Amino acid sequence: MSNYHAIINMINHADALMLGNKWQVEELKYSHIKSIEIENSGITMNFVIIKRKRDTISNAGQVFLDILHENYDYI
Repeated sequence: MSNYHAIINMINHADALMLGNKWQVEELKYSHIKSIEIENSGITMNFVIIKRKRDTISNAGQVFLDILHENYDYI
């Protein structure tokens, strides 16, 4: 399902779950969806940033990278 609001609706009205990231916890609280942290799950994420050498990163791109650094201290 690619529609985020439809996913939230399905979770609220079915025996369903969603794997997500910690950025979603506060937003999901508004929909009365509880979040739990799964420790030692073995699940990993990788961020890949591809940039041309001759181009500079945009301000929005830099803000995005700053957010990643703030929330994921291993980047």
